[in-house]
Amino acid sequence: MPHSYKRMPTIIAHRANSLRRIRHYILDSNVDGIEMDFVKSPINGNVVLMHISEDFLTKETIAKEEPMPSRRVAEYRLDIRYYANRVISWITDTLTHKQYEWKPRKYFLENVLRYVDEQLRKARRKMIVLVDLKSKDIHEKMTEALQKIKVHNASIYISSKYHRELAKIKQCMPQVKVLASFDSEVINAPE
Repeated sequence: MPHSYKRMPTIIAHRANSLRRIRHYILDSNVDGIEMDFVKSPINGNVVLMHISEDFLTKETIAKEEPMPSRRVAEYRLDIRYYANRVISWITDTLTHKQYEWKPRKYFLENVLRYVDEQLRKARRKMIVLVDLKSKDIHEKMTEALQKIKVHNASIYISSKYHRELAKIKQCMPQVKVLASFDSEVINAPE
């Protein structure tokens, strides 16, 4: 990300990990970019958005055009009857490590990238899209998706604390910009 001391800092919206947040940050906010976290499903190996259960604590399924809410505890209590079955299902799935099995396909990597592209076209604006890899062994699916889906009006950056993942992505797609997070694993370490 180019940075100049003569201009304002670049503002990246953290945890754009639901379609609601992606839409809000692209259409209704003045941020320079969005950051999304992706993980590998332990059940089927699909690459999906992380923290996606938050959609079930909002009214996204009831009123898709509702503005981004500032929720209070009292509002969550009012919704508990509507969400009781979903919450119980979510807790059960979480405890049995099946949290990604029941999620809609809209949260799969390729579908999320298509949605980001659609929203950027709708907003007619350019944006930084920061994809943070939170799991190992997803570089192949990431490069396949980026080669298959062109996100227009976006500068895509891939970040991770798993430096070998970044190196493999860079090897397959030298034009992709990567950002290495600091961790105990060094990028040039022998395997």
